Amino acid sequence: MRRRTFIKKLTWGTGALFMTHELSFANKSGGKIAVQMIYNNIIGDTGLKSAWGLSLWIDFGKDAVLFDTGGEPEVLWHNIQTCRIDLNKLSTVIISHNHWDHINGLGMILEKTDYKPVVYIPEMALRTVKQKHPKANLKGINEAQMIREHLWTTGQLKGSYKSDAIYEQAVFIINNGSLYIFTGCSHPGIVEIVAKVKQTHPEKQIEFAAGGFHLGGHTLGQLKDISVKLRKLDVKKIAPSHCTGDQAIEYFKEEWNDRFFEFYLRNRLEIPV
Repeated sequence: MRRRTFIKKLTWGTGALFMTHELSFANKSGGKIAVQMIYNNIIGDTGLKSAWGLSLWIDFGKDAVLFDTGGEPEVLWHNIQTCRIDLNKLSTVIISHNHWDHINGLGMILEKTDYKPVVYIPEMALRTVKQKHPKANLKGINEAQMIREHLWTTGQLKGSYKSDAIYEQAVFIINNGSLYIFTGCSHPGIVEIVAKVKQTHPEKQIEFAAGGFHLGGHTLGQLKDISVKLRKLDVKKIAPSHCTGDQAIEYFKEEWNDRFFEFYLRNRLEIPV
């Protein structure tokens, strides 16, 4: 699915802000975390190459984190250059799961950064990734933990893909009393991922859930059930993309109305902290 959206400015009650690519990606104002979709198969704005997969650049100002690396290294590199991203700031890479469309750009990133970033991988995929990237500074993730100030991983959660078990982690940002969740493919289930985050920080509000929800092929009844469960978990806003599926995205867009956001390729979100 290929679509365009030109989001000018939209201020949330929590202070989070969507911005167009026309504004500088650099975090100049201080006290903000900037999150930009730099790889996705759904187009949010012009100027970047789209391909199947997902990657997020999470800029903390002095350093940055890359969540997933897309499926085609040359596409990821083109988008990094076009967005004028400074890889010298990259301290950490977090891989949601060991599928080609989320990990294939890792080798290129490691070469461009002289293997300096720490790479967090679900523990169950660590051995396989080590064999492919023996020079990488890899760390296995099992339980939920803080990666750096304001940024957490859910820990590895078990899901399934074509009848095989798969282990996946999502990340979330803590902004005072609010949580912002970003997923790769949600093979363990988007509801299960959100519930895990809620379990980790039950006193905080889930303001936003974005990324791949992996709902292609789900019936309208199943989508309704997922929607109801997300509301019961008190998720305020959602922004599904990547592997969510056309039908599911259109369903959520209608069902969630002004609580649905398009966070696609090149779209950017600022979270004050």
